[in-house]
Amino acid sequence: ITFFALLYAGMEVMKYAPLETFITVKSMTPVLFCVCEYLFLGRSLPNLRSAAALVGIVLGAAQYVKVDAFASTKAYMFCAVFLVAAVSEGLVAKTTIEKVKLNNWSRSYNINVLSMPLALAQLLMAGGHGEAFEAK
Repeated sequence: ITFFALLYAGMEVMKYAPLETFITVKSMTPVLFCVCEYLFLGRSLPNLRSAAALVGIVLGAAQYVKVDAFASTKAYMFCAVFLVAAVSEGLVAKTTIEKVKLNNWSRSYNINVLSMPLALAQLLMAGGHGEAFEAK
């Protein structure tokens, strides 16, 4: 579910905001991920040099948001969903990789296959199924 939420939120951000906004928000993922690893997985916090780099990312993203004139509130709401989904997916993937030994192809295949029913349901609920099968 988190993988599909990640994809869906990313697509919605791209509908309501320019690419630069999405890239800036995406740059916050490592910051949130290292904090969540510390809180939920018992990993250590980054060293001083890495922490300084992460603070630089936060300051740069905050500065961009301050001057971003093109993105809407709706875009930033989907950005928040994207960040939660990205960090959740990363944490689940990290713990799964440590517990279940699969090669990269099997892991990717499983994630995509498990996302297909959700994608199909979303397609049908959005009413885009007619457009998806029309030849242009």
